[in-house]
Amino acid sequence: MRRWVLFFPIILTIALSTGCAPRKALLLGEDFSSPGRALAKLQERNEATGALQGVSTLMAVTSEMRYTVKMALFAERPCFLRIEEMPLFGLPDLYLSANRRQLKVFFPKEGKFYVGKPTGRNLSKFLPWGVEVEDFLALLFGMPPPRIAGAERTEGRVDDDLYRVDAFGGDRKIGSLWIDPLDHRLVRTEILSEKGDVLCDARLDSYGPAGDAIIPTELTLNFLRPQKTEVIIRHGSMEIVPVEDDDLFDLEIPSGITPLQLDPGPREEIRVDPGHETP
Repeated sequence: MRRWVLFFPIILTIALSTGCAPRKALLLGEDFSSPGRALAKLQERNEATGALQGVSTLMAVTSEMRYTVKMALFAERPCFLRIEEMPLFGLPDLYLSANRRQLKVFFPKEGKFYVGKPTGRNLSKFLPWGVEVEDFLALLFGMPPPRIAGAERTEGRVDDDLYRVDAFGGDRKIGSLWIDPLDHRLVRTEILSEKGDVLCDARLDSYGPAGDAIIPTELTLNFLRPQKTEVIIRHGSMEIVPVEDDDLFDLEIPSGITPLQLDPGPREEIRVDPGHETP
């Protein structure tokens, strides 16, 4: 009896120090037997239908500046986006829409309207991030970017207390993602460029309800090029709503305004910085 009394505190200490490790091991065995199964489970837990609607705060930080804006956001996967920048008073300073065919941006105070292809390169001329629209929207919903979810080949392994999936296109690595095995939520994603550099390191935090969906209410995007930039998007109240008007994601060109083309050619390329100093 005395020997059991001596060993009981040791057993209790070991049990407490291991915490929830046995639970994670069990979940990894059932739902993370392969990267394909892990990705499928991730998709199952958040199949929201409709558009994400709400008000968000965007903060961008570089070595040279720091600014914060509030924006009304409407987003529907896979590639439909509308953003209206909200000043303290008056009309929005910026309207942006993106769909499968076009990206449109309107600066009402300047009377300038831009039209181009819905590429990450064009999007980065107006917003402080350079990822493709489809990848950005997937992250908004807490889902893996399409280039990773649809990769030719994936490899999975345990990385600390998370499950990591590396995605490959041929022999080239194109990205990675990390899933919390306790709640099957995406917590981090790396998107790589064609050269293998980290294009974007995204962190997804503070998951909360938006209608029937559970989405990250805080999204942090870290970019190293063309300059080191951190973008933090925090959502206020968000909801999933049905989309009854496709024109929501297709800005109408105001009467009397001639749109400026974003894809006229390499020598005539238009560049608009986040401060809205349009040419």
